[in-house]
Amino acid sequence: SQTTINIEMVVDAIGIEEVVAIGYGTQRKVDLTGAVATVSSEEISDLPTDRWDQAIQGRAAGVMVRSSNFKPGSSQAIRIRGINSISGSNAPLIVIDGIIGANMNSIDANDIESVDILKDAAAASIYGSRGANGVILVTTKQGTIGKPTVTFNAYYGISEPTNVLEMMNAREYMEYVNDARQYSGAEVAYPDVNGVVNQIGEGTDWWDELIDVGSQQKYHLAVGGGTEKVAYNATVGYQKTDGLLSTVNFSRFTSRFNISAQVSERLKLTGTIAYNSTENNSYYDTSWPKHVSTLRGLSYPPVISPRDEQGNLVPLIQNEYETGSPKRHTNVIYNLENEIRQSLGNYLQFNYMAELKLTDFLKYDLQVGLEPTFTGSRFFRPSTAVVEIDASLVQYPTASKNHNRNNNWLVENYLTFDKDFNEVHQVTAILGNSAQKFTAESTGASARDFPFDQYEFH
Repeated sequence: SQTTINIEMVVDAIGIEEVVAIGYGTQRKVDLTGAVATVSSEEISDLPTDRWDQAIQGRAAGVMVRSSNFKPGSSQAIRIRGINSISGSNAPLIVIDGIIGANMNSIDANDIESVDILKDAAAASIYGSRGANGVILVTTKQGTIGKPTVTFNAYYGISEPTNVLEMMNAREYMEYVNDARQYSGAEVAYPDVNGVVNQIGEGTDWWDELIDVGSQQKYHLAVGGGTEKVAYNATVGYQKTDGLLSTVNFSRFTSRFNISAQVSERLKLTGTIAYNSTENNSYYDTSWPKHVSTLRGLSYPPVISPRDEQGNLVPLIQNEYETGSPKRHTNVIYNLENEIRQSLGNYLQFNYMAELKLTDFLKYDLQVGLEPTFTGSRFFRPSTAVVEIDASLVQYPTASKNHNRNNNWLVENYLTFDKDFNEVHQVTAILGNSAQKFTAESTGASARDFPFDQYEFH
C-alpha cells in the first residue's frame, strides 16, 4: 500500500513585528537599517549583579562590558564596537526614559523594561557627535491595564574567589629566602628555621587573613495596574553586597513611580519620579591619600602576624625573626578595620511627557526632565594607624570630606509625521528642538594631625 502525506509550510514571522527604541521613537525590527541590539528585562533582572550595566555583558554582539576592579558596586567600562579615541572618552551616551546623559546609578535593574543599544552611525546619528561611541537607550517599566498586581522578588547568594593563591607557610618561606641569600653570596636571613617553626608553627596565611566569603542580597517590590484612563507602576528595592575584603561593601536603595493618563482621545500624559541612594565602603587604592595598598598584605612574610598574643590587631608589625635591620610592615588589616573610606550618592529624577495627536499621522511631543545628583566621599584615618610615606612608616591621622552637586535639565519639543501609503510605503519624519544644561558644583575640606579621633571626618 502507499501512504500519501501532504505537508504545508506556514510562514512564521517571529520577531519582525517587534518594535525597538531608536532614539526619538520606535521602529519595527523588519524596517531597521541601522545596527541595533535589544536586551530584554528578563535577561537583565535574572542576573545577580550590583548594577544593570553589568547584566548586558555578553548579551549583545559588539558590546564589551568590563569592570575595572572587584569592588562591589564599581562602575563598568562599556565599549561599543571597540575603542574610537586614544585620548578622548570612549563611553557611550546613556539615555534613560528620554533623559540624555542620565546617571547610570539612578535606576534598578528590576525597573528596566528593555535596553536598546544603537551601535552604528546610522542608528545613533540623531544624537549627533554625542552618539559617536554608540547610544544605550533604557526604557523603564510602565503601568499596564488590569487589576492591581503585587510582585516581590528576593535573592541571596554568596561569592568566593575561584583562583585561590597557594601561600607559602613559615618554613617554606624562610628556606626560600635563605636559598636566595646564599645564591647571591649573602648571609642567611633565618639561621634558626626549626626554632621559628617550633614557636609559630605554620605561620600566617595572609590570603585567609585578607580574603573572606562575600555575599549579596536583593529585595524588590513592585505594585502596578490601571485602567484605560490611568495606569501606574510603583517600585521600591534594596540590595547589599559584601565584598571579599572585610568592611568592603555596597548598598543601594531605589524607588520609582511611573504614571500615565489618557486625558482624552488625543492627549496622553506621563510622569516619573524616582529616588535612589548608594553607599560604598571601599578599601585602599590609588584614589585614597597616603596609602599602602590593602592587597600588599598578600606579599607579607608568613612569619609575622597581624595580631598580638591576645589576638588584637596591632597597627605596626615587626619581623623579629629576620636578621639584620628590623623589618617593619604597616598592618593593612588594622587599617582596613579602623579607617573609613566611604562614597555616598543620592540621585533624583523627575520626568514629564505630553503626547498630543494633532491628526491621525501627526503628533506633538513635549518632554521636561530634571535629574539632580548629590555625591560625596568621606575619609578618616585615626592617629593610631601607620602608613608609608617616602619609604618611612609614620602615623598620619587624616580626615577629609567632599560634596558634589550636579544638575541635568532637559526640555524637548518635536513633531512626528508617520503615515502609510497604500499599505506599502511608510514615511516617518521628525522635526524638533532640544535644550539641555549641565551644572556642577564641588566643595571639600581636609585636616590632619588632629588631637582627637572621636570626631572622625565631622
